[in-house]
Parts: sequence; structure tokens; C-alpha cells
Amino acid sequence: MARRGRGNKMPSGPWGRLKPVEQDPLQSIGLPSKGDDRPPPGYRPPSTATSTAASSSTPAPETPATNASGSSQTTGSDSANAVTSPASSALSGTLKALRSIIPSSGPSTSMLAAIEDPDNTKYLQDVLMALRKLREGLVATKRADLFSIQAYIFSIRLSILAKHPESYHPAILHLLRYMAVWTPMVNSEIEEIAGYFMLDAACRRRDLTEAYFIRQDFNIRNKKLDRILKALAHDDYVSWQFSKKQVSRHCLKLMEWADDDLRLHTLKCFSRSYFNVDLPFLEFATGRKWDELKEKDKVGWELGDEEKVTIRKVRAK
Repeated sequence: MARRGRGNKMPSGPWGRLKPVEQDPLQSIGLPSKGDDRPPPGYRPPSTATSTAASSSTPAPETPATNASGSSQTTGSDSANAVTSPASSALSGTLKALRSIIPSSGPSTSMLAAIEDPDNTKYLQDVLMALRKLREGLVATKRADLFSIQAYIFSIRLSILAKHPESYHPAILHLLRYMAVWTPMVNSEIEEIAGYFMLDAACRRRDLTEAYFIRQDFNIRNKKLDRILKALAHDDYVSWQFSKKQVSRHCLKLMEWADDDLRLHTLKCFSRSYFNVDLPFLEFATGRKWDELKEKDKVGWELGDEEKVTIRKVRAK
């Protein structure tokens, strides 16, 4: 006879009061570089997976759907239309929502500040950490196939847009030094990644010598990138601003690392060379609006009538 507990109640099981642990599978996977070599949850060895797939590969008899008159009818096109129409409507609804949130003139200053707030970038950090775990898993297994190369390229592009050099710089090094040697890559992809590597050396690390060495080693022949390097070497702010209108958004993100230094140099050149300057040309040369120049760069010049900025006044004799 079962033993009864207090209050004439049956005792509960040993784990009856514990709730099941709900853990994210991504969080349970560690980093191979930190010594974690455990298989991911749900992983099955190849032999087990092959035997399971072979046992369940028995073909099932096909029974076409019939209507009331007994003739068979095809439902593939109807189901495809039923699937695609909600997807297209959902996509159009998402685009309409984005247009209502982001103005046509671009995101405002407060919106950009909210995007850069660390409290609002948690999910982005989770994605970057997931990509790091994927890259380390590929390195630990010494894979260099097409999937690995495309995974690395996707990770590099995303990390550049997120301005996270801790992610894209080691990924670029491994892709160009090892994976491109083990598995031949398309020339356009090699030139793209090597161009990012060259711009990172020139703009973020401010090492033009290394940037030109990278250009020579990978035989990069891109007039737009050459114009960027030349603008940095000569502190040519006009050519710099023209180049920003011709490159891709990934190159534009890498160029942002050198924007502050070049803008400061431009303002110094203006203060020593001009008594006054047109406001549109000043905003074009610095890449910022007048309010941002007053607030962020602490510009003490005066804005007069007819969009004329007075830099310094002529001393009366």
C-alpha cells in the first residue's frame, strides 16, 4: 500500500514540483575557442541520421483528390496562390508600416540616437554572437566549402553595417588567408572582401601604407576605392564627399571611421583660408548640417543673411 503524506495526500514525484527549464538552444552552445566541444542539442551522428532516413524513406501511395463527380482535381496551384497571397500582403503591410515610421527625408537625430542606444541593440548583439559561434564552429571543423564561404561573407557584410570590427576583421583575415586558398573563390567576391580589408586599414586604423600593400597583394583595380585612398592621402575633402555618393553602403560604413578626422581638418582649412563661405558648400564639404556643426563640432561661426557663414571679420584699420 502506498505511503500517505501529511493531510492524507499522496506524496508527489521526485521532480513533480520543478518546472521544465526553457533554454534557448543558441545560448546552450558555447565557443570552441573557449574549450566547449559539446555537440549542439538535437545533434545525431551521421550513421544514426542515415539509418533513420533510410527506414522512413518508404514511398506512400499517392491518392489524387476527387470531386463529387469522381474526377480528380489538382490543388497545388490553389495552395500556392493561398500561400503567396498572404506573404505578399504581409510584405506590403510591413513596407507601409516602415514608411509611416521613417520619414522620406531619412531618420531624424532622435531616431538615430535611439538606434545607437545599447538597450535597443540587444537582439543585434545576439545575432552577432550567433554568427561568431557559427564561424568558430566552421573553424573548429576546418570547413572551407561553399556554405562556409557564403556564411563568412554574410557575417562580414552584416558586421560592417553594424560597425563591429571585432566581428568582421578576424572573419576577413580567415577568409582571405585560409578559406580562399583551400577553396577557390569568385574573383568578384575576393575583390569585394579585399576592398573592405583595404578600407578598414585606411579609414579605421589610419594605416595608408598597409592599405596600399593590400591593394597591391590582392591586385585591387577599383577606381572608386583608389579615389578614396587618394582623398585620404591628400586630405581632399571635396573628393572625399564625392566618393561617398558613388560607393556601396558597406564601403560607406567603413568610411565613417575617418569622417571625424577629415571633418576637423576641413574646418581648420576653412578657418585659416576664408573670411566667409556659403552655407550649402560648408555643409557639403563637412557632411553635416549647420545645426549639427554647432552642436557636435562646437563651431563658433555666425550664420548671416542669404545663407552666408561668417568665419572671421576684417579688422578695421
